[in-house]
Amino acid sequence: QIVNKNIRPFFIINKYIKLFNVFSIFNFIKRSKEIDYFVLSTPSIIGLWVNFILITIGKKYSLEFAGEASMFRSKLFGGFVSWIFSISLPYLSRKSVGNTYVTNSLHQVYPNSNYLIASNVNLPDSIIAHHEKKFIHNKSPIIFSFIGGITKRKGIDLIINLAERLTNDGMSVKFFLYGGHSDFDWESLISKKGLSDIVSLMGIHKTEIIFKMLQKTDIYIQPSNSEGIPRATIEAMSQGVPIAATTLDGFKELLDSSVLFPPGDLNKFHVVVKKLIVDHSFYFEQSKINLSNSKNFVYSKLHLKRVKFYRGIFNES
Repeated sequence: QIVNKNIRPFFIINKYIKLFNVFSIFNFIKRSKEIDYFVLSTPSIIGLWVNFILITIGKKYSLEFAGEASMFRSKLFGGFVSWIFSISLPYLSRKSVGNTYVTNSLHQVYPNSNYLIASNVNLPDSIIAHHEKKFIHNKSPIIFSFIGGITKRKGIDLIINLAERLTNDGMSVKFFLYGGHSDFDWESLISKKGLSDIVSLMGIHKTEIIFKMLQKTDIYIQPSNSEGIPRATIEAMSQGVPIAATTLDGFKELLDSSVLFPPGDLNKFHVVVKKLIVDHSFYFEQSKINLSNSKNFVYSKLHLKRVKFYRGIFNES
């Protein structure tokens, strides 16, 4: 929790059912009178609820686009929720006084004439690695890592299948998956495939632990089926780690096209990873590209962009 005299909770909704409560709507409208300006993260169910209220009562707002409407598709009632977002977000985006987007592609889908493209990733300047990754040559085991929700949407099934295939290739590998919110009994699947000594579910850890892990990682993998801005991928890039990821727009704006593969395509995933392992010049090239691109996401650069953007909005308001 944030402890800061300049920051305080405004209106807490801890259960979606409260969104259908007339008293919640009334209390929100009443309290919103003391607020001059709202910034809403989207797609968000609570954010959508607030958004329609603000339009109804004529309050100014801007949107922070962190992903597309489809990012809810794999969740309960995800198809219906995604449909609601798909028909409402273009309208809400146009009504906004200005938007920020974590990727260029999101601005193209949900345009607004007053906008800023700036990731919500904040890398301290001091965390950027000072040199590229060394070649994997004859390393045993080769260390793979993943950070994110341990869910089908993030491609955990594909990671397990890749681990099985590389093991069958006779390679010595270890996979460390960091994250929570599991939507399947992955432990049982890992055990059933005989990969308990190969694939480890590490749970949720603090940032400093994650960066120490990334420094030891040989290849970072992100086989997501949907994604906004791949924050963990950028963190891996900052350590010069070569990466294999899917052909989603967020990854296309970050990574070299040669390390991308279609979502769900195990064969292409396997090909990309094998090339990173056996082709030393390719491995070094990807490390160099990632380390260089990660410097666009340091806090000192992004903070100045955000300050300029919001000052412009406040002056116009």
